[in-house]
Amino acid sequence: MSTSRSKAGSKAGGQHGSQRGNTPPQIRLRRVYEAPDGGYRVLVDRIWPRGIAKADLELDEWCKSVAPSSLARKDFHHDPDRFADFTRRYEAELDASGRPGNHGEPDDGGEPAVDALLERWEDSCKDGTKDLVLLYAAKDPEVNHAVVLRRFLQSKSGGQGKSDGQDKGGGTHHQRHQRRQSHEKDPSS
Repeated sequence: MSTSRSKAGSKAGGQHGSQRGNTPPQIRLRRVYEAPDGGYRVLVDRIWPRGIAKADLELDEWCKSVAPSSLARKDFHHDPDRFADFTRRYEAELDASGRPGNHGEPDDGGEPAVDALLERWEDSCKDGTKDLVLLYAAKDPEVNHAVVLRRFLQSKSGGQGKSDGQDKGGGTHHQRHQRRQSHEKDPSS
């Protein structure tokens, strides 16, 4: 499930996170064929992108478990007319189990794949990496599964990571989890 960043990638630029001062962490999209620009880089395609050697793609992990199922991907086939139906289907897959594709990866201790990805991103933030960069191979930057996944992750992270300049709190995944736990302990809240 997790792939270490290549040696060349870990040394590029001296740091592997984007440094934007005090800006909140973002969830960004990037085609695998574009030059790396920092962040916690996660390939979110089920199949390896054509024309790129594994050693050449600078990434922190390959998270197939958050990719759409093979059937959803094949039915969509990157047809813009089918994008709305694909979006509903993929979001339902993400909601259902967090493991839409169930690609035989080891589970994350019973934790849904989306939550586990958010936890790993949060851990990377502690090491100085800020942004989560979802890598995809599709040609269309607006009609692809990574767009849907980013929106889903933003909703799961309480709005954190919005790329439209409207990051309005919600706290980290850990903070929300703590608030949920404290609320469960105090039934009067």
